[in-house]
Amino acid sequence: MRILAVLFLLVLLLGVVSASLTVDVPSRIPAVIAGVEDPVVVELAIENLGEPDTIELWAGADLVLSPRGAFTVESGKSEVEMEVYPNEVAARQDGLWSFQLEILSQHQGVFKETVTLRVVPLEKAIVFGVEPISPEHDRAILRVQNQQDIFLEDLELVFSSALFDSTEQVTLGPFEEKTLEAPLQSAKLSGISAGPYVVGLELRLQDVVAEQDGLVRYLEQEGVFVDTTSKGFVVRTREVRKVNEGNVPSEVEVTLRKNVLTRLFTSHESKPGSVERSGLSVVYTWKETLGPGQTLTVVQTTNYSLPVLLVILLVAITLFVRTYSQTKVVLGKRVSFVRTKGGEFALKVRMRVKASKAAEEVRVTDMLPQGMRWYGKWGRKPDAVDVRTRSLTWNLGKMHAGEERVVSYILYSKLNVVGRFALPAARVLFRSGGEKQAVWSNKVYFVSEISGGDH
Repeated sequence: MRILAVLFLLVLLLGVVSASLTVDVPSRIPAVIAGVEDPVVVELAIENLGEPDTIELWAGADLVLSPRGAFTVESGKSEVEMEVYPNEVAARQDGLWSFQLEILSQHQGVFKETVTLRVVPLEKAIVFGVEPISPEHDRAILRVQNQQDIFLEDLELVFSSALFDSTEQVTLGPFEEKTLEAPLQSAKLSGISAGPYVVGLELRLQDVVAEQDGLVRYLEQEGVFVDTTSKGFVVRTREVRKVNEGNVPSEVEVTLRKNVLTRLFTSHESKPGSVERSGLSVVYTWKETLGPGQTLTVVQTTNYSLPVLLVILLVAITLFVRTYSQTKVVLGKRVSFVRTKGGEFALKVRMRVKASKAAEEVRVTDMLPQGMRWYGKWGRKPDAVDVRTRSLTWNLGKMHAGEERVVSYILYSKLNVVGRFALPAARVLFRSGGEKQAVWSNKVYFVSEISGGDH
């Protein structure tokens, strides 16, 4: 009976001792990002009604807790921040995950508590949105929010879409929202139609990578840019360019006009959709539906070369006829090679005098080139020979309108003449209408080989 009484008293004492140390796990469930190596903190509330005790926290060999090893718990109430380093099993979870926490007390033995954590995949921790984008905007507005009671430090966000690309690094507190801006690239917007577009988001936190998709609306806007350029004078080129700078299809039209004469010298790089006659004008029309960023280019070329040449030729003929009609006497000069028995270099000079109107005191004067002599045994002899000036003069007297006379002579040289040289122009002096006038002939060039040459 005594032994039973002693055992009963020991059981009562153990119940009193055990009740003197309690460890409470908070009702708020801590959250952790799956795969992240950072520990999650669990606040343990400890109440020791007895004398100071030494305890140690334990959760199995594959789960690391901090503080590590034994530590002292003083009498009364205290709080201990227990850091839990999730293992590989926890990294693969999605939702609530629990483990058994053992509290090893030096005085009161071992008792257990259940600790529950919320394991959240990275892609479920973040939500984002993009405000609608207009073609007039130069940047996109992005909003990113942390959906969990977790501190996310150095979170890298990589946005990609048909409208923009951007990379940002942010730090988000629990449930914090941040607004970001991403510059829009005009090269990307060109040719893009209005409507919804997918925005991809890649999340990077330490070694954890996750992806999300969202939508952004590209708002409608119409707008056509027109550019017209003209260049050239003889060959006139006109270019009309219409560009759809909006983001919805647009129907454009280009109209060009030419008169019935210039249309004969006009060509187009692209065939017009319609050609219509309107009075003395011809109307060319091009129509096309342009998508965003597309261009309609019409190039019209009018070549005035032939009309200009015809005008120049007509003016030249008119001037020639007018000059010829106003010239009372015309003098022309030609030379030709003459073969001689002695091998001398000789040329025959032929001067043609024509009177378009009556003239008096007509005299023709020609100059001998240096090194050349006049051969006096052929042709009409000159009326005057000036040795000092090396000139020959023929007096033709009076000439009637339309009359033509020819004066010829031969000049020679004992030396062989090689190469190209010019003979001086001849001159005719005459009196017409009571006034003395002078007219010069054309210059004559001759090319000679070793023993002679041809004109």
